Amino acid sequence: MNFLEKNVRKHWLIYAISRYLYQKFFSNFFFEPDVNVFKYLKKNKNLNIIDVGSSDGSFSKYLSKFIYNSNFYCFEPLNHLHKNYSLKNNNNLNLIKKGCGKKNKSLKIYTPYVKIFFKIKIYLKFYSSIDLKFLKKNLFKSFKKKNYFSFLVNMIKIKRIDDFKIKADIIKIDTENSENEVVQGCIKTIKKSYPILYIENPSMKLDKILFNLKYKKYQFLKKRKKLKQVKFNNSYSYNYIFIRDGNIFKKFTFIN
Repeated sequence: MNFLEKNVRKHWLIYAISRYLYQKFFSNFFFEPDVNVFKYLKKNKNLNIIDVGSSDGSFSKYLSKFIYNSNFYCFEPLNHLHKNYSLKNNNNLNLIKKGCGKKNKSLKIYTPYVKIFFKIKIYLKFYSSIDLKFLKKNLFKSFKKKNYFSFLVNMIKIKRIDDFKIKADIIKIDTENSENEVVQGCIKTIKKSYPILYIENPSMKLDKILFNLKYKKYQFLKKRKKLKQVKFNNSYSYNYIFIRDGNIFKKFTFIN
């Protein structure tokens, strides 16, 4: 995890303020350093990018700095995150107010908040998850507070990515512990073109699904600007890149 983010997350209020400031003023200038791996694509034009859990669009906005004339399909079901934004370099934004999963259905999603005084509430909207047990565990891991947060409950629509029939080149998935279900709902999409998959904290079950599809798992070494193949998650990063065809990246990008 990024050193600055790790320290910011030690207190929920500092995290909430810093995330607001980032979203308001800095999201066009920097993002998680792992995303810089896409600078080394051989082809960077006329792509189809699926961004699942697009949140405030930070990933797609940053990626659009070095992708050109491409289509971004950004899935975000929450009203307070699903907002129009612009992309750079003549990229086309398709903002879709849906979550993604294995089956088409409606689900509850939980957003943590703290009531500070009177009726003022501070929402940690980027922690939102359909898995309440996971969410509580994640909040305790970050802020070391138990039974401290309340939760706003919203109903959202879940759709399978396969239903959209997109020939994808890149799929990014960051859905707070529902990544397995998202992948299971886009197996046909994956088999159609074997896109690059960029996934936050993939489980061993998810690894197995992708290994069976002949994918290899990598992490991006930021300082060396190289991709290293790994078998398991580790403390160096929490975003992993799954690649089936290494030829889509420049050769010097890889190390053993």
